Amino acid sequence: MTSSELLQIDDSEAVSNQPSRVIHFRGINTTMNQVDILQLTQSFGKVTNLIFLKNSHQALLEFQDLNSAIAFMNAHSSFVPYIRGAPIYPQYSNHKALVTTDTSERSKTEPSRVLLVKIINAQYPITVDVLSQVFSPYEVSPRGTVEKIIVFAKAGGQQALVQYSTIECATRAMRALNLRNIYTNCCTLQIQFSKRQEINVQNSSEKSFDFTAALGEEKPPMYNSSSQQRQMPLQVQHIPQVQGLISNPGYQNILALSTQQQQQLLGNVGGMGAIGGFGGTQSVLLVSGFPPEHVGCQELFNVFSNYGTVMCVKVLFNKPNMALVQFADSSQAKQALNYLHRVQLFGHTLEIVYSKYSSIVKPAPGHQTTTPPTPGATRNVQTDPKTVDYDSSSLNRYHKYGEANARHLSRPTNTLHVSNVAASVDEAALLDHIGQSTGTPVAVKNVKIYETNGKRMALAQFEDQSSAVEAMCLLHNTPLQGKNIRLTFTKNHIQTE
Repeated sequence: MTSSELLQIDDSEAVSNQPSRVIHFRGINTTMNQVDILQLTQSFGKVTNLIFLKNSHQALLEFQDLNSAIAFMNAHSSFVPYIRGAPIYPQYSNHKALVTTDTSERSKTEPSRVLLVKIINAQYPITVDVLSQVFSPYEVSPRGTVEKIIVFAKAGGQQALVQYSTIECATRAMRALNLRNIYTNCCTLQIQFSKRQEINVQNSSEKSFDFTAALGEEKPPMYNSSSQQRQMPLQVQHIPQVQGLISNPGYQNILALSTQQQQQLLGNVGGMGAIGGFGGTQSVLLVSGFPPEHVGCQELFNVFSNYGTVMCVKVLFNKPNMALVQFADSSQAKQALNYLHRVQLFGHTLEIVYSKYSSIVKPAPGHQTTTPPTPGATRNVQTDPKTVDYDSSSLNRYHKYGEANARHLSRPTNTLHVSNVAASVDEAALLDHIGQSTGTPVAVKNVKIYETNGKRMALAQFEDQSSAVEAMCLLHNTPLQGKNIRLTFTKNHIQTE
């Protein structure tokens, strides 16, 4: 729904102190869009309506139930949410439901078996095959597909016309799919009835197809005629999470499943994300129990990046012993949770659960430094930035050696593997560096330096697992005689002679 479908908003009556299913947002700027609002709200419940009034810097969003709206407002009662680096201000609306009025002909469109579909934030190619897989589960004809699809471009972005066999099928699809994402956090569907009752397909291509006329061996252009298997567009084939979901044999019915069933079906694949959340929404972990005087964003990164690419770490402002850690995908988050939950750290126990948030909101530019600290620089954990962006950081182990790290994945033990050891470093120097240089002495028992394929590395053995985890927190990527040593958890141990 856009601002052309008008809802008159008077600031004096738009907001209320009484809970409502409708949330009023102020502070919407020209860089924001509907998808940004949906991403902010999607983990709290199903969204049934969204009015985006960019010209007046406002938006109205309606949850399906009141509890979802209350949960959203409670979660943001102590801090201001940010979108694209700018603050926005949510409040309960005076409206109990969103009823739009429009004098245009479109608002008076009667129900039709043809749907007009707008695709917002289309980051991947939208083709006949993609839309057929999304919309065909709601068709009841023996053919098993919608009747016709036409994809076209307009000034406002990608649009499509989708024709069903009956008005009932079209209505069911619109109710189920409106404001949902084709892919995680993008390609959001805005659906309404078209004024057309029939669409005319001139030719068969990846942008138009008549399934009712597809006889014999003729297939939509995204099918391979020899294998009869769906082929992803070339631009998408190299995106594993997209390809994995589209080719999943359970995909035909996925949108009709409950959130729990969707998660069970998809497993670790981060693909099609619904409002209300599956497919990648579990890539953020909530970590608690660590001592804030010793552990900040960088220390958490040093430990959690053993299990995947860490995108961002955020220490909660009002709860400094709690943090959010966002991974590149849900499988990596699951690895970290499995390996690190209830690990001992500085005499405390880490408690890790999945967060209700699908991503971490980063602070406004200039509000806080959000880049990783310089290795070896003097730091004060308690005054460090509370949000650090590691998306493009070279510190991420999996950016360069992802396959090797995955192959040697290990839960914390009392031994660490040390790589990038300078030629001038001997075992005494390494032992001293690990045990004394951090200002927080670590109980290291022994180190052994060795060489493999011309590269110097070492094993460092500690008194216990907790001491090894503490060393990982404090010493990963610290400088030692001209090189920054890199630490990883390892299953190996120092052989006693």
